[in-house]
Formats: sequence, structure tokens, C-alpha cells
Amino acid sequence: MNKKIKDNEQYCSDIEWVIGYIIGKTVSFTVNICIHIVNHTVNGVKREFFNKK
Repeated sequence: MNKKIKDNEQYCSDIEWVIGYIIGKTVSFTVNICIHIVNHTVNGVKREFFNKK
């Protein structure tokens, strides 16, 4: 009985780790895309602004 409880705890902690890992990867991926888009937008606006002068 004791071994089964230990296995379940291990299984749950593994699932928590995997979910945390996936969330972390997704967040960092999303942040990178946002930074990429913002940089392009800012650079585009700067170019437009300076080209007009």
C-alpha cells in the first residue's frame, strides 16, 4: 500500500513538472514573439518618421 502512495505522489509531481515546463516554454515563446513584433513595429515607425523629414 505504501509503495502505491509513493508512486502516485511521484506521478503527480511529474505531471506538475511537465505542466510547469510547458507553461514556461509557451510563455517564453509568446514573449519572444511579442518582443519581435514590437521591435519591428517600433523600427518601422522610426523609419517612417525619419524618412518623412
